[in-house]
Amino acid sequence: MFTNTKFTIVYNGEDSFSKEALAYVNILSGQIKKYDTSKKRLSISFIKDMLLRLKLKAKDVIISGSSFTERFENQLDTYKEEDYLKLLHFHPELLKTPIVLTESNAYVINDKADIFEMQSMT
Repeated sequence: MFTNTKFTIVYNGEDSFSKEALAYVNILSGQIKKYDTSKKRLSISFIKDMLLRLKLKAKDVIISGSSFTERFENQLDTYKEEDYLKLLHFHPELLKTPIVLTESNAYVINDKADIFEMQSMT
């Protein structure tokens, strides 16, 4: 197990899968920083760091099919990276969660299989 590994988890406390992933990470380590996007905005600098570690662009971590993305679908194609960062800052509910950061890796958790993959890679 990872008892000495420090985790940071970005999750949506209103989403059952996010809460399940949080519970699993709690089992793996007691050293956890938690960011609940349903309660607090993420800073733009935190989002940038997280994206750098994930090796993704901001548009890659926006939930597709949300009412927001459907409503502004045509405009999103014209957004620049800074626009997407601001969008995630002001609307953290659009962020794909959960996201787990360790000291050496970062993961967007899409399903339970990703949790097990994360466990084997850490």
